[in-house]
Amino acid sequence: MCVGRLACELEVTASAVSQHLRVLKDLGLVRGERRGYHLHYYLDAKRLAAYQDLVRKQLGEEFVVHERHTDP
Repeated sequence: MCVGRLACELEVTASAVSQHLRVLKDLGLVRGERRGYHLHYYLDAKRLAAYQDLVRKQLGEEFVVHERHTDP
């Protein structure tokens, strides 16, 4: 999703979304892809899985968020 759509869905400002996305990008959890005038963001599934494994090893299974399947 692009920043504007995320802001609308989350009911926050585009500025707030951009700040959070920057942190997630720095962690490698989110990647951006330019589509025309907009930058669309998506989760990096491999990096997310690596973080989940780390959490599982350090804190235990009860702290790992399991996938929820939702319609796009």
